[in-house]
Amino acid sequence: MKVKLLNVKGLMLPIVVEAIDVFVGFDVMGHELIKQGADPTHFNENFTYFFKLSEVETMRCKAIRQGDQMQCVCGLAWDVDDTDLPECIV
Repeated sequence: MKVKLLNVKGLMLPIVVEAIDVFVGFDVMGHELIKQGADPTHFNENFTYFFKLSEVETMRCKAIRQGDQMQCVCGLAWDVDDTDLPECIV
């Protein structure tokens, strides 16, 4: 799932990262945060960070990853490193 992070200390915001949906928030790997511009003095690349739903704006889409592309059931496709995500029509 792609998530747009807002209001997180140590990040140049907004950024879009890949995250894993968890009951009350999202898990994001530190290396994903750093790759998208996070300050490496605030984040460890090998640690999984949890963000509460109140700290994130989500980009919900029924897309699945296929190599370096995301493919949505609605027909949209984009590169996994894109930060400007298309609007899903599903």
